[in-house]
Amino acid sequence: MITLGSYVIVKKLNTDIPKLVKVTKNGEVSIENLRFNISGAVGKGYGLFETQNGQIRDCCAPIAVDSGIALEELRPGSFNPENRKRVVEGDDDDAPPAKMMGQSLSSAEIGDLKLSGAAVKEAVTKLVNANPTFEVRTTYSQAKYVSKKSKVHTDRVYILKPTLRLMAQAFYIKNAEHIRYLKVDTYANIIHHTNIVPGCRVLVYDETQGLILAALLERLEGKGEIFLINNGCGPGSFQAVYAMGFKPEFLSVIRPIRWNTFSRAVCDVPKNGGSYKYSEDELMECESNEIKEPSASQQFMWARERILSSSIIDNLIFVGDSVNAADFIKHTFKAVRKSGNIVVYSNVESDARGVVSLLNEKSTVDVQIMKISSRRFQALSGRSHPVLNDFVASGIIVTATKTA
Repeated sequence: MITLGSYVIVKKLNTDIPKLVKVTKNGEVSIENLRFNISGAVGKGYGLFETQNGQIRDCCAPIAVDSGIALEELRPGSFNPENRKRVVEGDDDDAPPAKMMGQSLSSAEIGDLKLSGAAVKEAVTKLVNANPTFEVRTTYSQAKYVSKKSKVHTDRVYILKPTLRLMAQAFYIKNAEHIRYLKVDTYANIIHHTNIVPGCRVLVYDETQGLILAALLERLEGKGEIFLINNGCGPGSFQAVYAMGFKPEFLSVIRPIRWNTFSRAVCDVPKNGGSYKYSEDELMECESNEIKEPSASQQFMWARERILSSSIIDNLIFVGDSVNAADFIKHTFKAVRKSGNIVVYSNVESDARGVVSLLNEKSTVDVQIMKISSRRFQALSGRSHPVLNDFVASGIIVTATKTA
């Protein structure tokens, strides 16, 4: 059920561009060339909706989900392509090939047609009938034209419950730099190599707006501990976690440690060989879907006793560029137990190579380094061929297993 204050994924029908949106009163959503007020969906279930004049209408019936429009459906009974007028530039036999006029409907007329409440099928029909070159196209070109216009002028949108995959796509399309160019396939590789199960203790540094943390919470199911090194636990830093709407018992496994507190714990040494005295652990019971931040003394205790002075961590995960990955692994390596997993993702190649060198010096096995590439293909009937070989900005994954 869609409620005020919750997050949803909005995506136009027959497109692959999702957008993460927070449902607010009178909140306007703009996706591609479609704008509408999302508050009209409050109280309704997730699914396919139809928009008209900037407002959400009732959910479409299941039979209406398929928006495919056949070419025959776009022809009125009195349609005759011979009646169309073609504008020819010159009649000289030596002149270049004749140029034919394109779409005769102006953008203003198309806009007025949509504002009048015309259905997509009606709008596409008028566009086809007003295009004097349509009949001379090949069947493939006609189908492509209809498909393109149907996508551009569609008034149907999916409003879906957020998932990790959809959010990863939405974040990457919106601003890949904010999630350190973490592509969906790279994201899946990182989570696969962590091998998280309920009850694990995890040390994580996450600069992907909470995508890594959200995946860990989903797999731990409220059992285990996550020691989260962070620069702030608000929605701006971990939007994916807030968008997933985890139950309080799921969030209670998080042990947030501020970066400045962790740095102080790394550098601070007790005077005169003495030892620190710590109070007992604070209860981390969450009463809402927000990440609870403990006191500074509690964070310092976790950093000194649980991370820097013991070996209880099952999985060490580092995803980011703001901190040198090799330095982070160097100071936290002792915290990982025997047979524990280490996964590092960085866009800085020198940092990744530094991590590999460090792990080779330490007691680790199966040190692997991976970099994802991309190649685009055009799929045709019965065959396919590469269209473009392009470099896709993506980071480097380093994985290893601790032995002693």
